Amino acid sequence: MEHAAELEDVSTGIIKLADDNGDTTSISEFKLQQVVSMFPTNKTRLFVDMTLRYGKLETMAVLKLSNKQYLRRLRNATAYATKHRSKFDLVTDKVRDRQLYVLNSLNELDAIINGTQTGTVQDWIGSHTKLTNKMLAESTVHFQGAILNHWETASNKDKYAFIRECISQQTKAQAWLNASNQAIKQVGEKTCD
Repeated sequence: MEHAAELEDVSTGIIKLADDNGDTTSISEFKLQQVVSMFPTNKTRLFVDMTLRYGKLETMAVLKLSNKQYLRRLRNATAYATKHRSKFDLVTDKVRDRQLYVLNSLNELDAIINGTQTGTVQDWIGSHTKLTNKMLAESTVHFQGAILNHWETASNKDKYAFIRECISQQTKAQAWLNASNQAIKQVGEKTCD
C-alpha cells in the first residue's frame, strides 16, 4: 500500500501507482474511489487515498503523523482489507473480469447446445480448455478425456454431468456479478452523498 501515484492521463482518469521498487500499476480514478470507499471511516479513507496517491512521506507530512503512527494506521488498514477481502473483490477488475468471462463463455455454450448459436460443443471446449478443465475437476464426470477430446462419443452420463456443472458455474457467476453490481451501486451512492 505504500505507493506514490501520479495521474497518467487526465482525459481517461487513469492513475499510475508506483511502489518503492519502481514497479507501476495503472488504475482508473473511479476504481480507486470504489476501493477507498470500502473502508469504514472517513479518517481511514483519507489515509488510504493519500497513501496510494502520494506515498508515505507526503501522507505523514499532511496528516502530521509520526512514523510509528503511520505504520499503525497502515497495519490497521491492511488488516481491514485482508479481513474483508470478499468485500473488496466485488469492486476490483481482475476478479470481476474473470467472473464475466466465465458467465459469457457459459452463456455461449448454452446457446450452442440450444441451437441458437452456430458451432459445436467440441469447438467450444477446444477454445475454452482452461475453463473446461476447471469445471471437469469439480464435476462428477468419470471419463474426462472423452469430454475434452471426443464430445460426440462420450457417454450421456458424463455429458449430463458436465452440463450440470456448467449450469452450476453459470448460476454462481451470475449471482456473484449481481452481488458485485449491487456493491458497486452502493459505493456509487456513498461517493455521491
